[in-house]
This record gives sequence, structure tokens and C-alpha cells, in this order.
Amino acid sequence: MPSKVSASRLCGVPETLLLPLYNRALESRRPDAIVRDEQAIELLGRIDYDFSRFGKLHVGFPVRARRMDDIVRAFLARYVDGVVVNLGRGLDTQFYRVDNGRVLWFEIDLPESIGVRREFFEETARHRTLACSALDFRWMEEIEGRSPVMFVAAGLLPYFPPDEVKRLVATLATRFPGSEMVFDTVSEWFSKLSLKGKAKIGEFILPPMPWGMNRNDLYQVESWHSGIEIVGRMDFTAGYRLRWGIIGIASALPFVANKFHACTVHMRFKRQA
Repeated sequence: MPSKVSASRLCGVPETLLLPLYNRALESRRPDAIVRDEQAIELLGRIDYDFSRFGKLHVGFPVRARRMDDIVRAFLARYVDGVVVNLGRGLDTQFYRVDNGRVLWFEIDLPESIGVRREFFEETARHRTLACSALDFRWMEEIEGRSPVMFVAAGLLPYFPPDEVKRLVATLATRFPGSEMVFDTVSEWFSKLSLKGKAKIGEFILPPMPWGMNRNDLYQVESWHSGIEIVGRMDFTAGYRLRWGIIGIASALPFVANKFHACTVHMRFKRQA
């Protein structure tokens, strides 16, 4: 049996790439799994890390994966030769879950995260990696001229300062008209909690998340650039309230859903006249 790969090089935000992997693996073992990811189960067994720090299964991670998988699949059904750019996804296996056999896929993440990724995945002509920050816009030069593009940012934007989130999204809208983007948010309440060092999953303290936005305020994103059009937004409990237990039931109240829950946001970058 091959030796395990150490995750010791990961700290701070890069360490959080292990959280969705862990939760997708746990979810995949359920008979009623929201998302099935056999690769996540395999990877979990090959990484030297104390995953017990993350505690019990957190349903938000498989819900996010399922939502984003569905959006990307729909995009590739419309554009079979489309391009997908996966921002800050570390050990994400979305490519293998939604691959239509023709998509050109880019994984973009920090060098330490890409270094761990390359221990498990090999690049191909259609599935490539770029080791850089999503805020280092030089990666866009590799993508420009390819169209249409779906940009995916799961568990990434909340870790950026608000001005940098706006700059990234507005730049994508300017340079990639006709493309789309899906990302997730955390609420203002959870953002503030993380800045105090009190946002936890299990015993793992999440790094600070400077950017948070409540569900009812998401329309403000359209003011960042004239080409941005939000085509869908949904909090993480919608459609899965029973899996969330008491939290899911309480989230049927609009006030609770607005103030306390993460959302998935799908938007389109309109072509300018």
C-alpha cells in the first residue's frame, strides 16, 4: 500500500480544502447521499491528517457540491465544448463528477494547494492546473479567447476582503462577457463570527472570512458591474430542510434564512451593447 501524503504543508486558508473533501466522503457513505463522490472516500484514506478535528458530517458541504454540480452540468448541456475554471478548489473532484468528455477544465489554486493536488491527480489536455492566487489576474491570460466560460468559486470568496471580491467579479464581467459564474456566500453574522475567531466546524477554527452578505442583499452584486445579472440564488437549507434538523425547520422563516445561512449564487455576465 502506498504511503500516505502528508497535509502538513497546508495551514490557514489552504487547510480548509480538506473540509469539503472530508464531508463529501462522509456523505457518500449514506444510502440517501445528496452527492456521491467515491474519489473523496479514496482520497481521505490516502492523506495523513487528523480528520477527527472536523467532527460530524456537516450537510452544508454536500449541498453546496450538489448545487454547483447541477449548475455546471446544465452549462455543459448548453455548451458541450465549454470551459470551466475552478477557482480555489484544492482537492475538489467536480471535474470527474460532471465531465461530459469534451469540456476544457482549469483548476486554479495557491501553489501549496496545487502541490498537494498533484500528489493525487495527473493533468491531461482537457484538465489542467494553474498554481496561483485567484487574485493574481495573470491566470486570465490563459483563459481569454476561450468562450463560453463557467467560473466556479466554492468556499473561496468569503476569505477575500470585500473590495477584492468586487474587483475579481467585476474583472471577470469585463473580460469574459457571455460567461457565467457560480459561487457561495456566508452571512454577515457568520463573517463577523469568523473575524472574532469563533467560527468553528467540529474543533476546527475557520480562518477569518472578511466578506459576508445576507441573502436579501445579494442583489447589490449587480451594482458592481453593468454586465452582471443574477439568475439564481438559494440558501443551503432550501430543499434539504429535514437533513438540517431544527436549523432547517427554523430556516423556513425568511428572517432566519436571510440572516444566518450561506447561499449559492448563479450569475451571468451580459454582453454589452
